[in-house]
Parts: sequence; structure tokens; C-alpha cells
Amino acid sequence: MFGPLDRRPVRRADLVRPDGTQPEFTVSRGDPTEDHKGMRRLTDCRRGTRYALLLLGLFQVSGCSDGSIPLLTSPLLSLVEEEENRPPFAVGLIQAQRLIVGGDGVRLDVGPYFRDPDDDALRYTAASSDFRVVSASVLGGIVTLRPVSDGSAIVTVTATDPDGLSATQRILVRVHQSDTGGSRPACTVGLVVRIGESCTVDIPGVRVSDNGFQVTADGRGCYDTICSSDSLTVDGFRATRQSNGDWRIDALPEGGGAGPDLVVESPAVSSSTVVPEGFFTLSATVRNQGGGRSVLTTLRYYRSSDATISTGDVEEGTDSVFGLSAGTSGSESIRLAAPNSPGTYYYGACVEPVSQESDTGNNCSVGVPLTVEAVPGPDLVVESPGVSSSTVVPGGSFTLSATVRNQGGGRSDSTTLRYYRSLDATISTGDTEVGTDFVSRLSGGATGLDSIRLTAPDAPGTYYYGACVEPVSQESDTGNNCSAGVSLTVESGGGEPDLVVESPEVSRTKVVADGFFTLSATVRNGGTGPSGSTTLRYYRSSDSTISTGDTQVETTSLEALTAGRSVKASVLVRAPSSEGTYYYGACVDAVSGESDTSDNCSAGVKVEVGTTGPACTVGQLLSSGEFCTVVIPGLSLTDNRFRVNEDGEGCYELFCSGGSLSLNGFVATKQSDGRWRIDALPEGE
Repeated sequence: MFGPLDRRPVRRADLVRPDGTQPEFTVSRGDPTEDHKGMRRLTDCRRGTRYALLLLGLFQVSGCSDGSIPLLTSPLLSLVEEEENRPPFAVGLIQAQRLIVGGDGVRLDVGPYFRDPDDDALRYTAASSDFRVVSASVLGGIVTLRPVSDGSAIVTVTATDPDGLSATQRILVRVHQSDTGGSRPACTVGLVVRIGESCTVDIPGVRVSDNGFQVTADGRGCYDTICSSDSLTVDGFRATRQSNGDWRIDALPEGGGAGPDLVVESPAVSSSTVVPEGFFTLSATVRNQGGGRSVLTTLRYYRSSDATISTGDVEEGTDSVFGLSAGTSGSESIRLAAPNSPGTYYYGACVEPVSQESDTGNNCSVGVPLTVEAVPGPDLVVESPGVSSSTVVPGGSFTLSATVRNQGGGRSDSTTLRYYRSLDATISTGDTEVGTDFVSRLSGGATGLDSIRLTAPDAPGTYYYGACVEPVSQESDTGNNCSAGVSLTVESGGGEPDLVVESPEVSRTKVVADGFFTLSATVRNGGTGPSGSTTLRYYRSSDSTISTGDTQVETTSLEALTAGRSVKASVLVRAPSSEGTYYYGACVDAVSGESDTSDNCSAGVKVEVGTTGPACTVGQLLSSGEFCTVVIPGLSLTDNRFRVNEDGEGCYELFCSGGSLSLNGFVATKQSDGRWRIDALPEGE
């Protein structure tokens, strides 16, 4: 958290990073969280760090482009740095697709193949490496693949989180002219293949179902998954495009030699130690050490309790391995989450055997160790209690602040800070609780400053204030959750208070029935000592003597007053609905040690409540104290009156002006002689 709890506007200078630099923010309104229903998220533009902002009410924010940050006019409760956003990652493997020209295509739900560690909503896109072979479109999490013409293409599916971090999956798509299985003729040296035609490459001793050559609708020649617009040389197969657009087969694989032999080498993890359920990347290299080309297959990642990796271990994910020529290799990787139990685990991978593979006993890698270390628990302490003033008068106000620090190694859950008053410097939960505050989650070593506005006791003396934070889950030490006490002296001032209510006033002495006016009174401490905080009560009476037995109409709170000090308080009052003469005044509640309580009520000030008065007409002139009713056809609105106050202001409904009024079709203007002229009236329904 940054900054104390108060009700002042929060500007750029109030918000700083732990290193003292000032952040620049964008803002998004998140859904309410379990921690607090006023949660909003801010993103630090330069660092990409997210913050949680707890507010009461609404706020406005300008973006990062002009270098400004939010001007927050609601009370700031807390601002806490959240964990940095983590990218999504691929889960499993989207299988290769075989489509037929003129067919319906296929719809794939790609959502299960991605995961976001922060549970952010993901947006999906898809792009074909060759739109002339297959087109790709996305609606929500559904990817639609539509065949266009013969050939092969890779469709890349990308999942992106709200902060722009992304992960990808690749889908191998083969499009055939027809689903006729093995009806294609065999390729021979010198054979001419025209647009739309294809042939099968028969390699003696090797059966490779996808080793065919075809010429696509746009004139490209394709062997297996490799296409070219002029010539092709792949694993002993060679073809050349002729000047008329036909392709001639120049050479075929000799065959009869050794088949492919896939091995998995160099398994590695991005970090050898992680926290429980922490993320890491597992990578491995698949190499074809045989003499023949391999076809598309699958690499499976495993977790084991020892360094020997086998297909009997716990499978963690899969990846595609495209065809590899003899002697070539391909690197693969996957993002994984560690187990939640501390210990040492081994990770590796096994590649599925392919057709005619010469040795399938070496298809698994060795295991690489990963240590999951136990995370030390959080340890919350409350430090640096302070009061805004060490001495106050009885009932006086002051601010109590304290810092909550997580001195443990683990992140703490959100919790509650409780403020206490004690008779000694030792603060405990057995002392008198005087308030609470919300404490957001804190990373290890992080701190949060909290504060609360309190009222001192009425009795003079020395008191001690502090705070205790409620324990959180997995906290390593709960015996240090309370602060020490900071002293506060309540001084008597050497005399007795005496509160007097004087000078009752009303904003106008003549009002219409149910009309509004302002009632004010001055409270003065005429004694020799300070008073405690108290309440001023406003009354309506049938005579000029105001007492607590009259009809109470409003109240307001008063802070403590030192000897000789006075304060004026006002409230908005609604007149009775019945016409007549009434008296208004106020009485202040007695405070502790008051020397004289007989003068706690003011005298009454007279207010005359009239009827609705004559109807307002255009051109009508009204002098001070006069009023009329604005009659709106089709409506009955008791407060739609125009009046001229004793101070010369013109008032319509609750709006007053010293020069002119224009509201909802009603227009009136003050004349040079002080009277008001009605210029226009509302037209009504």
C-alpha cells in the first residue's frame, strides 16, 4: 500500500514504486473480487506491473500516451502491487488434419489446448501459411479450416491475454484432391505431372503413406510437406517445373537402405529450482540418426521419480514433430507447472515410433532433475505506530497510523488490521478495539501503511494506541502480530467547558408549504476548559422558546472546542406542509464536565409558512419576500415555485441566483430596481 487512509485527492506525487520512481498508469474496471467490492486494476505502462486500487465510488483516468496518471477524487483505501502478468502457454497437441478439396472442412475447439496461469480470458487468432491451400477463421474459441486446393500448409493458432502476452499451436493440414486412398499412380523418372495431378513415391523396403508428389492448382510442386514453384530436391526425390507449367520427375529415392531412427536428446528445464506450482519450460531435441526420412509423429513429455524416463511415467504434455530427413533434428519445448509438493522430480520426453524405424528402443531421453522447494510462509508484523498529535483535548480528533510488513518469505493473503486503545504500552487483542482497516495481500518484504481517524476519550489522562493484524494462512509466526503502544495525552485544560447556542438564523423568514430553507446556529464554548465532541440538534417549535421537547428536524456533529472557540453549523430544512407561523432553533448536547447546561439551547427564529400563492405568469414582477406557483399543465409538483428571498436572490425549486434563472423551461431575470420578472414558463406535458 502507498499513502495513508484519508479523504484527500490522490495525484501523481502520491503514487510511487518501491524504488521511489513514479509510475504511469492505464486503468481497467475489473469485476469485483473476493477481497473487496471496490477493486479496480491499474497497469503501470512502463513496467507492465499490475496494481490493485481499492476505491469508494467512481474515478476518472487519462491514459499513458500523454504522460498523465489518474486523478482520484474518491477516498484512497489502498494501492498494492500485484504479481506481474504471466503469459499463456500451450497444452497438449492439436492433431494434424487431412482435408478433401470441395469438402466441408473442419471446426476445432482450441480452448482446451491453451491455459493462462492468471486465469485471464484469452483471445484466439489463426493464420494459414498458404491461404491457397487452406483458409482459417476464428469465432470465439472455434477455428474453422476450409480446404482450397491440393497441398500442405501450417495453420498457426495464437492465444493472447488482455496484456498482449501470447502462446501458439501449429496444425499441419494436408489437402487432397479426392479421398481415393492409394489410387494414385506410382511416380517414375521422366513422368510428367500436370496441374491437379499426383503420384505416389514408392520407396523399396519403406512404406510411407504420405510420400507423394502433387502439383497444386497454382502450379506448385509438393513432396510430403515441402512445396516449391520451380524445383524440388528432398531425400533423393527431385522434380523440375517445365516452361509450360508441367512438372517432370528427375530422380526417385533409392530405398532399400536403413529406415529412420529417432532419438530424444538434451532435455533441459529453464530453471532447476521452482516453487510449488511454479512454471518452467521443458525443452528437448529430436534427432533422426537413421538413414531414411521420418514422417510426422508426436513427442510426449513425462515426469518421473527417477532419472529413467519411460512411457510409463506421468505424461505432462505433447508436441508435434514434423518429418525429419536423415541426420537432421528439431527442437521442441513446452511450458509446465511444477507439482505442489516439495521434492526432486525428473523430466524428459519420448518420441512415438514412426513407420520402418530401425530402432525403437532409444526413443526416450534421460531425465533432467527439477527441485521443488518449499516456500517459506508469510510473517506479518505491525510497526511504527504513530498519532498525528501527542496531546488532544477531551473528545478531540486525531489520526492513528501503523505499518504492516511481511517479513516472511511467502506471499500473505488479505487480512484485517484492528486498532486498539490500552492503558499501558503493551497492545493486545484483549484491549479496547476502536476501529479496523483492510490489508491487501503482501509479497515477502513488502509493506503497507494504514491509518484511521479516531476520537479521544472524554476523560483526561494518558492512553496508548496501537494495532494488531489478524493472522493469515501458513503464517510462520503469529506471536508478533501486534505493534507497541504509542501514547496519547488527553489534557483537561485546567477548567470546565460551557457550551452556548447563539445566533439562530434562517435563509428566509417566509417560505411556501413544503419549501426548503437553511437553518444555522453558532455554538460557543464560553467556559474555561475544552469540551468533548458532541451533537447539535435542530428543533421546530410553536413558540419562540426552543427546548429538547420540541420537534427535532435535523442533527449535525460537532468536534471538540477549546475555551473561547465557536463554530457555526447549518442544515437544509423542509418547511411543514401546513401554513402558519413556526419557530426554529437548536440545542447542543451537554458534554462531560460542563459547568452550566441551562444555556445549551438557542432562542427561536420565526418562519412564516404560506400557501402555494398565486400562479406565476409571463411578465409578472415579484419583490423581496414574494412568491408564486409555477403551474405546469398535466403535472402536480408541489415544489415548483418561484420566490424572491430577502437578500434579493431568485429561487426556482432548489436553485437560486442573484441575476438570472433558466431551468427546465422556466426563465426569470432580475431587474435594475431589484424586482424579478418572469420571462418564460414550462410548456408542460
